[in-house]
Amino acid sequence: MTYKLPELVMLWTYGTPWERCLMSLALATGFGQAEVATLRRDEILLHTKHPEAEALHLNSTHDDSWIMRIRNKTTVYGEWWLMPMAIRAIEWLVSHRPASEEPFIVLTKLGKRLKVEGKRNTRIANAWKRLTARVLQDHHEFRQLSFNKLRKTSANWIRQNAGQNDGDYVADLFLSHGEPVEGDQRQLHFPTGDN
Repeated sequence: MTYKLPELVMLWTYGTPWERCLMSLALATGFGQAEVATLRRDEILLHTKHPEAEALHLNSTHDDSWIMRIRNKTTVYGEWWLMPMAIRAIEWLVSHRPASEEPFIVLTKLGKRLKVEGKRNTRIANAWKRLTARVLQDHHEFRQLSFNKLRKTSANWIRQNAGQNDGDYVADLFLSHGEPVEGDQRQLHFPTGDN
């Protein structure tokens, strides 16, 4: 089950800036709650040419922004080029981030991490329930889907736009599914952007 475009518009309309940032990240990257909660500042390269652009023959400039990370659940490496809305979301999160030694971009108001090791992250789920409840006050027929359905929604968009033969493969890459490739377990060290 995935969100329909009018539902996303409704959620965006009712969303707070923080909820809109979570939504932007999820739709731009296919991140679920766990991925959003564990996104580190050093995994984000804002306004930075891709560090391997020449080797990959990639047309990249300093106007580009990226997330480059190994997904904790699968240990599969992934890269996401960020669209302008996701860049604005990250910039907003950085500018409103409380002072903290934590490496994560999304924190509680007190500067604590959202996800504690070994425990389920409920803060994003609870925020999403509150957003949905606000929509339901005015639109009683609105479907109540979880935050992680944004992940499925964006993967379906990728699948549909990649074409009939490549859709599933490209969607799996987008979601960092599959098996890690030998050599991808390296520590990632990229030049820092304006983050």
